[in-house]
Amino acid sequence: HDGLANLKEGQRLLEEKNFDRAAFHFWRAVLVQEQNREKYSTEEAFHPFLQCFALQDRAADAFVFVAQESFGRGQYDMAKTYAAQALQVAPKNSEALTIL
Repeated sequence: HDGLANLKEGQRLLEEKNFDRAAFHFWRAVLVQEQNREKYSTEEAFHPFLQCFALQDRAADAFVFVAQESFGRGQYDMAKTYAAQALQVAPKNSEALTIL
């Protein structure tokens, strides 16, 4: 997959305020960043991914999403870290509590 194309599409959609679709493309860019190291950094895709949620007052949802994705990949420490971040924003978030 072309991570740079996903990054650029995410940027375009973010400018149009199509936050959910933009987040999808930014996340795809995050997932394939390692194969695209010379083209963009993880942060260049991850920061706007989080921004898509924050601009909708849904920061906790972003952290829960990353926690669930991490858990599914067997990255349990990372999952717990992002679940804890979700709880800092939304202390009663049931999805984050489930991960912890």
